[in-house]
Amino acid sequence: MHCDTKKLALTLALASVYFFNQNLAGLAAPDSKHKRKISAQQAVTLVKKRSDVKKFLALFPNGKSKKTQGFPVVEAEELDNNWNVHVYEQMPDHTATMNWFEVDGQTGAIKPME
Repeated sequence: MHCDTKKLALTLALASVYFFNQNLAGLAAPDSKHKRKISAQQAVTLVKKRSDVKKFLALFPNGKSKKTQGFPVVEAEELDNNWNVHVYEQMPDHTATMNWFEVDGQTGAIKPME
């Protein structure tokens, strides 16, 4: 019976080490794929480099449209681990959306949300 007690104690010790290590793995830093590498400002900058957005922004040579009295806005909002970037014209009484873009928070890849 003494031998069985030693085996049981050894088995319990090994199991404890195993489960302790499993718990430590669960407490490790989150996987990097869930953490954004691209900031909101970087997402906005990337979207502003698109040719269609450049054309839109060119409609406001002095920061304001003479025709509509509106001004351009490009802003990012959180969307899970990505960014929704809204490109629009803010006018005195309403807004007019040029487009929404989804920017991948890891790679910076841009996808129009037309």
